[in-house]
Amino acid sequence: MRLVFLPIALAFGIAASPAAALAAGAGTVPEPVRAALESKCLDCHDDSTAKGKFSLESLPPAFDDAGKFHHWQRVFDQIADGQMPPKKKAQPTAKERDAMLGWLRTNLHAASLARQKAEGRVASRRLNRTEYENSLRELFGVPLHVQDLLPEGGSAGGAARRRSGG
Repeated sequence: MRLVFLPIALAFGIAASPAAALAAGAGTVPEPVRAALESKCLDCHDDSTAKGKFSLESLPPAFDDAGKFHHWQRVFDQIADGQMPPKKKAQPTAKERDAMLGWLRTNLHAASLARQKAEGRVASRRLNRTEYENSLRELFGVPLHVQDLLPEGGSAGGAARRRSGG
């Protein structure tokens, strides 16, 4: 019965349960992971409570989306560091923690690798004029104004902008 109501609830923005978003991604979230997230995380991190201004309820497992990737990476880091769930709350078993971390690690790595293959990797980044001036100011401890003496910054990915006419 719940599975019949779920598409209707999601279409109107109504959560059939605190696990609506996780259930909606049933094909991508393994049952042990979904169960662990529901029992250990959604009490505090659903849309209505959103402790720390963070909700897992409406966060789909869309690792290819940069914003959602960042949120899932935060989830991974918090669980891996033992910061979540808080010590006062019921802790996941080692098996639950391993299931959550394993699933997240695999999906985060695959999405990162796909993004890297599509966009390439920037080995280093040059400081822009403001950053360079601030670094010199902090290094020498004197007010410096050198921005006008420095070349213009490059575009994304480290490629320099070409000027026309010259």
